[in-house]
Amino acid sequence: AAATAAAAAAAAAAPATPAVEEDRLTAEFDPANDGGEVELRKRREYLVNALYGDLAHQCAQTGRRFKERSELDAHLDLMVMRRRKKKEGATSRRWCVDADSWIMGAAAEAADDAP
Repeated sequence: AAATAAAAAAAAAAPATPAVEEDRLTAEFDPANDGGEVELRKRREYLVNALYGDLAHQCAQTGRRFKERSELDAHLDLMVMRRRKKKEGATSRRWCVDADSWIMGAAAEAADDAP
């Protein structure tokens, strides 16, 4: 009974194979002769699994995927730091001059305009 349960668990964990083998795209596929855009727009789960199977952890905010949970945690920490910094306004308007420079510039302009 334990062997049967283990076999069933292994079968459930195995990636699903497409039911129709003809649905697979091969290197010989030619869009001009083999159905063109309609054929390319078909969803192929085996390709999605091949692209994202190794990247099991996904950020809910950015959609970025990571292989290890620790990489996702580091990414989330970075997102929190960026949000906190933006909220504090530390980087806001770095291109503006400070108040003292502004006043000195205005005083210099007034002196230039004086007769």
